[in-house]
Amino acid sequence: LVSLFVVMARTLDATVLPVRPPVGNDLWIQQMPTRNSECLGHLMTAIDFRESLDLGIKITDPTEAFTALKLALAADPNCAFAASLLMGASVRWVSNKKGDPAPALAALAGAAASRTDIPRFMAAIAECELQLENYDSALKHAKDYLSKCAGGNDAAHSEELIGRIYEKTGDVTNASSAFRRAVAIDPKRIVSWHQLGFLAAQLNQWENAESCYLKCAEIAPAKRLAGAPTPSR
Repeated sequence: LVSLFVVMARTLDATVLPVRPPVGNDLWIQQMPTRNSECLGHLMTAIDFRESLDLGIKITDPTEAFTALKLALAADPNCAFAASLLMGASVRWVSNKKGDPAPALAALAGAAASRTDIPRFMAAIAECELQLENYDSALKHAKDYLSKCAGGNDAAHSEELIGRIYEKTGDVTNASSAFRRAVAIDPKRIVSWHQLGFLAAQLNQWENAESCYLKCAEIAPAKRLAGAPTPSR
């Protein structure tokens, strides 16, 4: 890995980048997410932060990591890995609720403003606001995300996100409508089918609930649903 990294450094702009010990997520290095040495340097700081989150290591101040992600995107605005890492790390940090969410939200807001061609930044902001129980802001950003989607999977994702927000506010009607729109776009959207079944059961619509849960089983037979949001009770 060290020799690979040295070769990469030489093929960039003759800048010898610092080498760190191999870790589980070093696959990103081998896949060469960017040919910009400055961007790579900032990504190393950010990936260390994400690994610390995954390992449950206590982090008191995430400012450096989110600053690094902003700088990585500024150095290479077309680096999809940096954009994806920013979104994932932000949602993970805010969801943990173990520190100040402001650096994550500020980084996402800056990225969303500068890269309007990546609507999923709006989805990440909505997800963070949902985790913080700022439902009005979450819904606004989710609808902004929907308005910028070109359709397909992004549209289904946005409708599912809107459904989850409405569900948290206790608005069963609008939540169900959003989940229905999600599965109309993508019939294999298993989380939406799961939530539709749960909401139908809340309304004592047992046949409807059974139909939705059977749809889940059809999509993923003999497999426990993973990643479904915890239903509001």
